[in-house]
Amino acid sequence: EFHNSRYEPIKGTSVPSNVDVLSRSSDGPLNTEFSARIDWSAASRPPSIHGIREKLDSQPLKVFISSNAVKELDLKVGDPLTIYTFNSYHDAELAGELNFFPTYNYAETNDDLIVLNAKRLIQNVEATLPYRSTHFSEMWINTDDLDSTLMNLKELGNRINVYDVASTQLRQQSDPLVAAGWSGILAISFGAVLLLSSIGFLIYSYLSAQQRGLEFAILRTLGLSRKQIFSIALVEQAFVVITGVILGTLVGLQTGNLMMGFMAFNEKGLPITPPFLLSISWSEIFLVWAILGSVIIITTVGVVLVYFRLAVHKALRIGDS
Repeated sequence: EFHNSRYEPIKGTSVPSNVDVLSRSSDGPLNTEFSARIDWSAASRPPSIHGIREKLDSQPLKVFISSNAVKELDLKVGDPLTIYTFNSYHDAELAGELNFFPTYNYAETNDDLIVLNAKRLIQNVEATLPYRSTHFSEMWINTDDLDSTLMNLKELGNRINVYDVASTQLRQQSDPLVAAGWSGILAISFGAVLLLSSIGFLIYSYLSAQQRGLEFAILRTLGLSRKQIFSIALVEQAFVVITGVILGTLVGLQTGNLMMGFMAFNEKGLPITPPFLLSISWSEIFLVWAILGSVIIITTVGVVLVYFRLAVHKALRIGDS
């Protein structure tokens, strides 16, 4: 068995962890061919125990560490590192960094976080320190029978705190803004602004057509056709709308970023986790542009009709007066 490398010295009780050496010796007991021999040398921090164990996975633990710790330690993905937990040292390798994780909030705790395979860690700890018991301080349960699960957990006494997603969501829905849905409120506001903008544009176009009747009457006397006048009116209206859309979009994006900065705090004045992200629904943007395009065409048709309803000789007499 020792020849097949099934066992290895106990590691992890000190740094460095390879001060013990397990080898096969020909000096064995009576009626045996070989024996196992373990050697160690003096070290500045000698291991607390010496012995052998079944060989574990030699690959280092893959860990994900919070971004703040990665920056402080100046680590990169793939860098080796040593983790000290449960009075034992374990070889690890940085697999990536993380900013958010359920139940973890750096702004409130100011603590760093390491995410790794719990089964492998417990196996390494218990193989290093057999007398040390490990346990979980938090557990997530996915269950189809919530009532039975809660009843069984309550039998453990008051030593644990139980939180279920259904109750948490129910409390959130008690907030009228959450119940109504921010997306619904914003959609209604968005529609109201779009409607008022369209009405304002229609009124502006109508008043402009009334004031500029003489100008277009002169264009008609110069021989411009209805299609040409329609093109002139369309270019004018499109210029006004497109300019307003571009400026409004730019101002809206900047205002949205500014407002999110003021709203991204909880009731304690701390940044919320996860933070707000400004998301642009391009499908709705294109819908608005399509509506405004329809308004431009309808308005232009109406303006041209107003121009042609006015008789040329009457418009010229009004201009003379």
